[in-house]
Amino acid sequence: GINSNECGQVILTSSSLRQNGTRATFEGSSQENYLAYLDAGYEPSKVLMLAGKEDLYRFQIQQPKYEALIKTILRSYGGLFEEYIYINEKDIAYRVKTGVQQVTEHLKYLDKEKLLSYIPQTTLPKLIFTQDRINSKMVEFSAENYERLKNNHLERIKSVINYTNNNQICRQSQLLIYFNEYEFNDCNYCDVCLSKRPKDLNKAKKKLTTLLQKETLKLTTIKERMNNFNETTWMRALNELVDDGVINETTNGYYLAETTNETTP
Repeated sequence: GINSNECGQVILTSSSLRQNGTRATFEGSSQENYLAYLDAGYEPSKVLMLAGKEDLYRFQIQQPKYEALIKTILRSYGGLFEEYIYINEKDIAYRVKTGVQQVTEHLKYLDKEKLLSYIPQTTLPKLIFTQDRINSKMVEFSAENYERLKNNHLERIKSVINYTNNNQICRQSQLLIYFNEYEFNDCNYCDVCLSKRPKDLNKAKKKLTTLLQKETLKLTTIKERMNNFNETTWMRALNELVDDGVINETTNGYYLAETTNETTP
């Protein structure tokens, strides 16, 4: 579940992060400056030339099918012998007049032959080692950082418990608030929203669809004919039916979507 490269970085696969405590260990080590843990984020492919120009020339003589690729990379990107440089395989393929897959395969081969170091694009988390490897027995974690990590995890556990126990706020709204998103409306479908629905809401919907089945009615007329229901209840029923496309609204009033009758009574 872990892939390493030449620049002191480790690319993490999803399987390595699924192991219990793995992410917490990385985060703790990052706090102690043993390594840097970078969460998932897109990073383009990059290349660093390992072989000298003479070795590259000899390789091109021996393996001419790689000549166009090597020359194109050297001409297209500067600083390749000093540091990793971001590249675009699609752009390289266009210039070499070949396919992206072939460019990728050739770069991997050149990486295998130690002529260059090729790191394909990734969206996976990675580790960057900030110092030389030390013996595991010498690794120390400060009490302060340990306590902070412990409290952070306890807060996450409490958030999950609060989420399951909160029967007043819409589930979707709770999630959005947790992630600092404050522009939202109740979903009207979760268990919390359904528990707030009036008990006779469905009866009000049924009567509304019956009333509007044969004629278009103004809101004032609907109000008169729904007088046996609480106004809040039948207004909510009407709005939900409009939102669901069951009832349409025009300047003439409301009518059932399945009917084409739009004449006022």
